[in-house]
Amino acid sequence: TQSRSSAASDVYKRQDQQPSIISVDVDGNYFINPMTSPGMDAIEDLEPVSLNVAINQVLARKEIYPDMQVFVRGDKKVAYEKVIEIIAVLKQYGKIDKVGFMTENPN
Repeated sequence: TQSRSSAASDVYKRQDQQPSIISVDVDGNYFINPMTSPGMDAIEDLEPVSLNVAINQVLARKEIYPDMQVFVRGDKKVAYEKVIEIIAVLKQYGKIDKVGFMTENPN
């Protein structure tokens, strides 16, 4: 059981480095990356969720991985206010002190 415990902790360490990314598309749909992916999923490959669901998933992940990074990614045509709204809601919770921006490649 020692090796199983060690293997499990290795998985947690790797996932701890996995950021959570909330994305918003031009239609105002929200998406959150699965913890099993590198975080760069195309929005088209993800299921839309409500902003509340995305925020709650980030909060749950922060409970398990306190050092996890959180990013917000907006489609280049998304109104800036939509991205700011996500950050404002995230910042209401004391567990999330830093939120990074991700930008789409213009090409």
